[in-house]
Amino acid sequence: MDTYKIKELELIRTKLQFQKYNLISKRQFTDARLCHLKLKKLEDLIHHERDFLWKYVLDEIVSNDTIDSLIDIFKYFDQLNYKSRLFEKISNQIEIINQELDQYITNDKLDDVQLKLFEINQLKTIIVKKELL
Repeated sequence: MDTYKIKELELIRTKLQFQKYNLISKRQFTDARLCHLKLKKLEDLIHHERDFLWKYVLDEIVSNDTIDSLIDIFKYFDQLNYKSRLFEKISNQIEIINQELDQYITNDKLDDVQLKLFEINQLKTIIVKKELL
């Protein structure tokens, strides 16, 4: 699971690895040691970013009222690794909305029924657009 920041850090890591290799081949060991220390710090930063990303994905609560939070999640994360988790959250949200829909139908609240149907349609279009199935 990567973000633009992680990809950028990995690019910097690759450049530092080449620089370290060139310094070792030129026998400039003190400069190579400094590159090695920078690489270690960069590896720790990349590892921290990935841990933070996974914690966010697993702990993020999807709001039943708005769909904006789902769209923000799509924009922030790569789609490949969290696709199934997000599909599960959307499916759960659709189930909750369906239960509310049943309650509104039994209470003859037609305006609320139309709103809930609209929410369900939006969630289904998100699933289709993002190819979560």
